[in-house]
Amino acid sequence: YAYDEIKLGSDAPFAFAAGEAAFVENLAREFPEERDALLKYVALCKRVNKLADGYFFAKLFPVWVQRLLNCVANREYFKWARATTWSVVSELTPNPRLRALLCGQWGDYGLKPEDSSFLIQAGIVAHYLGGAYYPVGGSQQISAALIPTIEAAGGKVFVKARVAGIVCESGRAVGLTVQRVAASGEVKEGVAATRIIARSGVISGAGAMVTSALVTPGALRAQLGYDAMFASVGASTSHVYAFVGMRGSGEELGLRGAN
Repeated sequence: YAYDEIKLGSDAPFAFAAGEAAFVENLAREFPEERDALLKYVALCKRVNKLADGYFFAKLFPVWVQRLLNCVANREYFKWARATTWSVVSELTPNPRLRALLCGQWGDYGLKPEDSSFLIQAGIVAHYLGGAYYPVGGSQQISAALIPTIEAAGGKVFVKARVAGIVCESGRAVGLTVQRVAASGEVKEGVAATRIIARSGVISGAGAMVTSALVTPGALRAQLGYDAMFASVGASTSHVYAFVGMRGSGEELGLRGAN
């Protein structure tokens, strides 16, 4: 089966088939003179993806050990991390249509080939080579399976609630204030915010800029290092997911199981 379909202009969609051999053979039928380049591309993607193991393993150690490992053992990782997807693919093949097809998977991570790190492209390619998997009943089944475990450990899961701020005391985050929101996403008027104090701390998955905005301005924000980080890093490219519900089965609607 196909996990990705890449459409170039008015051409029919080109299917990326599950399985490393099928991936190469499908493309080699379309570009027989590029078989060697395709084999090199797949091998390189697998190799570069594996290099990430050493980089993230180094993060288990103190900063000085990380720096030493990055200078000695992880030099090749940084070489490919700094190279763009487009530059690497262009070195492998001069064929503009094949370049476009291979780079077409940038839709899976949302940054154009001229701007994206080849490390991310390699990770996507290596991840999908064996195919893709989908939870029976839709993605909601993942949260349905997680919630009982969270609650059994004494936690709570809130929906229709917006975080209004992070509660900080004595220089550390200790909880949140949340506001109830309507189905439209607007905060319900006349309903007071609820203060929730965490047992041991707060972990934010909202991104650095949003997290910073939720911390009361002052010495603590500077202490957390946000101001210095934003001055050197800036904002990243954002993306939006749209979840669309349709009446009917995939077969009835002619939907295929590919990106």
